[in-house]
Amino acid sequence: DAPRDTIAALDVSTGALDPWALPYVFQHPVRIGGKLVSSVTARDRVSRTYVAAVDASTGVIQPWAADVPPSFTVSALAADAATGRLYVAASREIRRYDAATGALDRTWQLNIDYAGFPPSVSAMHVANGQLYVTGLFDLARDSASGPWQAREGAAAISASGVLSTWRPRVRPLCTALGPAGSVTFPCVRQMQVVAGRIVLGGTVERIGAPGEPARSVM
Repeated sequence: DAPRDTIAALDVSTGALDPWALPYVFQHPVRIGGKLVSSVTARDRVSRTYVAAVDASTGVIQPWAADVPPSFTVSALAADAATGRLYVAASREIRRYDAATGALDRTWQLNIDYAGFPPSVSAMHVANGQLYVTGLFDLARDSASGPWQAREGAAAISASGVLSTWRPRVRPLCTALGPAGSVTFPCVRQMQVVAGRIVLGGTVERIGAPGEPARSVM
């Protein structure tokens, strides 16, 4: 059998391993159209920078590639199948790309920051004309030059690029820097909209709405 790097396909009836396989490490997969798009790492055996696309049926590498800036670490992806857009979270910002061409939309951007530690996005989801974002941050702004606004671990931004007033407080456990170096903890890794609710899957320390005491969920 061909090796499987982080992802495999099984028969839904029998559970048998399917011959479908990807020739590289597959992270943060999202489906849009007939493609699966994922972030890629240094272990990958394809000539792609940071993100790549494969045929969802065959696993064959597609010529599609996104122009992700250098020195970025892609931490989350989200696809909007209705508009053909792909959202890429990397380092301190989230950028939007055309899912068909890989072209960067330079009119849209979300920046994040965090006091004391490098910020990061751990999960994203598109619903109701908004991109919902969660991760390790306490500030967000909807353009590279706009004003910073307080957002404690969760934020939403519209398709037109305006930061929403939606503002729960989510204090995740992600990465902390200490005397011995960085220590990584479980974090929110999944975000879905179900029956009008935002459902988070993962580990958080505290959660609550602005103006009320945050509740511990540990």
